[in-house]
Amino acid sequence: MWYWYLGILGLGIVLTSIIYWVRTNKIAVQWYVWVLSAIGLLSTLFALQNIVGTYEEHYPKAAAMSALLFGVPGLILLGIATQLMVRSRTHEKV
Repeated sequence: MWYWYLGILGLGIVLTSIIYWVRTNKIAVQWYVWVLSAIGLLSTLFALQNIVGTYEEHYPKAAAMSALLFGVPGLILLGIATQLMVRSRTHEKV
């Protein structure tokens, strides 16, 4: 169970780095990009927790379904939020 602590520490470092990068580059991020990012991150973390839990209980098919139902949409939302952030940055420079 110690790997959860390392994961939370890594997540904190990544989130802090992203916020620092956004502020130093003076990128205007819309409120809905933050909402999409939060929903995508929570969905992905929920899927990861379900995958680990069901594998520990020896239900690999349930782990795969959790990955499909929660992990893939979470990653898609994170990808959309990333693209919105990048495109708003390139749109301001033009």
